[in-house]
Amino acid sequence: MKWFKSVSAYFFAALTVPLLWSLIGGPFGVWSGFVAGFLVLGPVWYLVHYREWIATRQGGSPIDMGLTIAVAILTKDIVQKGPKDIEWSLLTILIVSVGAVLGGWLAFTLDHKWRKKGWARH
Repeated sequence: MKWFKSVSAYFFAALTVPLLWSLIGGPFGVWSGFVAGFLVLGPVWYLVHYREWIATRQGGSPIDMGLTIAVAILTKDIVQKGPKDIEWSLLTILIVSVGAVLGGWLAFTLDHKWRKKGWARH
């Protein structure tokens, strides 16, 4: 049952975020990413992770929605435009992946240093 609940939650995130992002973010111009991120990603993250639609290990990091959403958008682009026009989508996923790795490394490094100094609240 956990598996079905998790798959349903991933489906919900992958369907809801791209659909609502363009509807909510469009009218705000340059600020659309911030507005849509706050109004779309925040509530979806709350439902999927905080309300435990997807089970996360104790002490685990709930960052899996991003991959699900990226795969959904990439698949949508392939279906709509064909496989010949996906270079920019793949480049975007590559750049975002590099940013995620650097962000994770920075978070780990800072957490490790803060624990040594006794600054961590864990």
